Amino acid sequence: MNRIINHSNIARNLQTIKIYLVIAVCTICKHSWSASYNFETTRLKSTAGAGVASLLIDESTILNPAPIAFFNLASFYIQRSDQKTSTRENGIKKLMDDSSHIGFIASDSKGRLKGSASYHKYKEKESQSKRWAIAIASPFGESSAIGFNYSTTKKRNANKKSEYSHLVIGLSHILDESFSFGFTIQDPFKKGVEYYPALIGIQYSYKRLITLMADIGGKYNLDFEGDSIYKAAAQIKVFEDFFLRLGTNLDDSKNEKTTGIGIGWVQPKLSIDFAMKNTESTNIIAENTQPTDIKENSFSLSYRF
Repeated sequence: MNRIINHSNIARNLQTIKIYLVIAVCTICKHSWSASYNFETTRLKSTAGAGVASLLIDESTILNPAPIAFFNLASFYIQRSDQKTSTRENGIKKLMDDSSHIGFIASDSKGRLKGSASYHKYKEKESQSKRWAIAIASPFGESSAIGFNYSTTKKRNANKKSEYSHLVIGLSHILDESFSFGFTIQDPFKKGVEYYPALIGIQYSYKRLITLMADIGGKYNLDFEGDSIYKAAAQIKVFEDFFLRLGTNLDDSKNEKTTGIGIGWVQPKLSIDFAMKNTESTNIIAENTQPTDIKENSFSLSYRF
């Protein structure tokens, strides 16, 4: 009898997933495509973007949408970040841009269908970007979940306006209380695309004292040729409710190396995070192109109920 009930629940979840997948694909076909701005939560900045296999709720509209299916709570998240971009000319550091970012995320995973919505706004010296995103997820069996993340970004400067949208499909699987796996692929239904950005990750946790994360992926074509991305991070419990996070990221597609560090104060209902992130150019291809250095500071608050 229990097997029949379990199979019935799985069938209903699959039907729900099919319906929302069709809606997402139809919606995406109405929008243009382009490269996206790199939106990240404070926690992701501290781990240099690593965490595809992490069981996170606030990051479902930004990284992997699937893990929200494992939660049974609601949350509200607010974030403020500042970014300074500089370059070096003849050994002299020169400020190129000074920007700020604010973000809001609301998530509800108490019902049968789990979901999240977010709004982010970037203000730069000569441009402005706004990003709206939604994510939905559903369990797939007892220890697996699938999710969909759809985002639209609008960018405006003095000369022109641009708009682009993306779909991310995510999978998560919990092997046991220590190991979890994750996978994401961006724009898999996009026609005529040369590369498909994809990431696969693993996370290992030891008694909530230390958590290790590793992601690998990149922009690949159907022959699995392309530029790679390597990410690694660690979270260490330093006091009863404080966690130190460190991360590094090597992105061949952007010729960038990123490092991050942060600390989080985690309570059952409230979490406060602070992070610093630094991104440097690793390879200057074009002539007369100067190496850039991007420094970010970020602060966030998340309340769960």
